[in-house]
Amino acid sequence: MGEGCCPYDAWEGFEGLLSGTEQGGKSHLTQGSFSLHLNNTKKMVASEVELVVDGFLIRLKSIQDYNTRTEYDIMNGKCTKKPLEQWKPKCVPDDAQVVQNTYFGAGSEKVAVKTYLYTDNGLQVYSTVTASGCIPIVAALSGITVEGGNYVFLQFILT
Repeated sequence: MGEGCCPYDAWEGFEGLLSGTEQGGKSHLTQGSFSLHLNNTKKMVASEVELVVDGFLIRLKSIQDYNTRTEYDIMNGKCTKKPLEQWKPKCVPDDAQVVQNTYFGAGSEKVAVKTYLYTDNGLQVYSTVTASGCIPIVAALSGITVEGGNYVFLQFILT
């Protein structure tokens, strides 16, 4: 079970992602990379994203301030503001099942990891985190979106 598996209070990672969706018979491909800075104590998240969606480049900077429940997004030189829901710690759910204990890397450089399986908003999630510290390494999500389309998402995180 995922009991108590929450990352350190503050951490940052650099991520790559690949996502494919299908909606109404049309497929969409998203590729990208971003930096993520998370502080559970201060309830703040900052990110800088570069995505290519169906061949179109998108650059986005985002600050999520859960103390004021406000998200600020900067895209194409324009800043927009939108409300956020209440803060939820970024943790593996308590009802998640451990499906694998293994290692990333080899020899003296290997890192012990755990892979959890759980459902989030109807999507099946495989989340691989460090065995010590619960730092996210890989996330793979799949299923049917609430809009009825197929969804596949793969995210690699270098912390």
